[in-house]
Amino acid sequence: MAHRGVHRDEHSPSWRTAQGFPSPKKRLRQRSAATSRDISPLLCYIHTPIPELVRVIKVKHISMDDPLYQQEVALRTTILLAPIGYTIQDYYDMAPGREERCEHFVAVSDHPAGELVLGAATLFIAEDEHGHLKGKVQQVCVDQQRQGEGIGKRLMIAIEARGFGELGLARLYCHAQLSAIPFYEKLGWEIEGDEFTEAGIPHRRMFMEAPEPVQRTDLR
Repeated sequence: MAHRGVHRDEHSPSWRTAQGFPSPKKRLRQRSAATSRDISPLLCYIHTPIPELVRVIKVKHISMDDPLYQQEVALRTTILLAPIGYTIQDYYDMAPGREERCEHFVAVSDHPAGELVLGAATLFIAEDEHGHLKGKVQQVCVDQQRQGEGIGKRLMIAIEARGFGELGLARLYCHAQLSAIPFYEKLGWEIEGDEFTEAGIPHRRMFMEAPEPVQRTDLR
């Protein structure tokens, strides 16, 4: 019961702290720490602070049979294909059978109606002229309203972990639009070869070599 003549604002941070409640910043740190304990190699998280919440983005490795695949296709169509006058069927027809051979990665967020795909990318594995396996990263895209939050980076980290860590690939490469080159360069990718045109858009080929194994010098 409040004392007469004293206003008690239960929503005031100072009042709640005095009563033993953790501050909003402390609650946010506690929630972030609890969430971070559940990270797995191919389940990547982004912590995006918004009032009293930490929104979690998960990167999933899916098949074409997964219900999330239709959302992946819709996002790729909206961001990558429709702007150049292509449909997903046009994309399938350019390289029959390739979509089925690709590995599919999606970045998803929880939603009351179910998981929502906010980003997508594919990884195509093939042999080079020397018989060595290499991976081509394709169709990397992020929902326009969620760009700049690190979702594309999380997708690339998951693909690199899959290609280098699990499949043992020696190299990953992609055909990057000129506007996307800074994104890949920040992740350590390099340019090779001359500029070329693909689907009417200037591109550069970019690559990343498998990291060298860490040499342990403290083993006894």
